[in-house]
Amino acid sequence: MDKLEAILENIEAPGDVKENIDLEKAEIYKLKDGLLALGKNFLLDGIKNRLFIFNKPSARELILKYIGRW
Repeated sequence: MDKLEAILENIEAPGDVKENIDLEKAEIYKLKDGLLALGKNFLLDGIKNRLFIFNKPSARELILKYIGRW
């Protein structure tokens, strides 16, 4: 959890966006390259330090396919 919080702090995003991300409720996966956190409305890619925010939970699956993590 500490690693994901550190990754989130290093990502350039508005403060209010970062505050709305709840890592405690996220599904966290340990992949061979790093960590991946999947929330209801966000995806945090710890491998390439990317944060995706979306409105529809179904978008999560599309983003996972796009970034090649699933």
